[in-house]
Amino acid sequence: MQKLLHALKYQNHPEIGEIVGKWFGHSLKENAHITGVDLIIPIPMHKKKQKKRGYNQCDYIMWGLSEILSIPWSTQILVKTENTESQTRKNRMERYRNSYRSYAIRKNADIQGKHILLVDDVVTTGATLGACANLLLAGGCRAVSVAAIASPE
Repeated sequence: MQKLLHALKYQNHPEIGEIVGKWFGHSLKENAHITGVDLIIPIPMHKKKQKKRGYNQCDYIMWGLSEILSIPWSTQILVKTENTESQTRKNRMERYRNSYRSYAIRKNADIQGKHILLVDDVVTTGATLGACANLLLAGGCRAVSVAAIASPE
């Protein structure tokens, strides 16, 4: 999985994300927590980083999940407001500080009362997912579930 995710993120192979998302979707299909999900959204990238990479790998994972789970998706809910440094070499506290206040809910985002499945590629400390989940809950979501392809342990 590490080699697949590395190719997805750093070797310009976004199609890997959709394939991995479909695999993951099949494994989640029987999960009781997924049955109540109203919307799938990805962890967003800052527009400068996304322009440099050419795509957000989480979008592709989300599209694969959405296709298999038959749940609608949106890339218009969360936005990354600060172009923070990469988290790859940060400890837990540095990751939390880097994530906190780096995201926002877009104006007119329809999240009231919804159960959202938040998608990320890798969860290390949970700082990014936690920051985004807390923001969504504070913004009126009924529930937030998390789907991540990998963790380092």
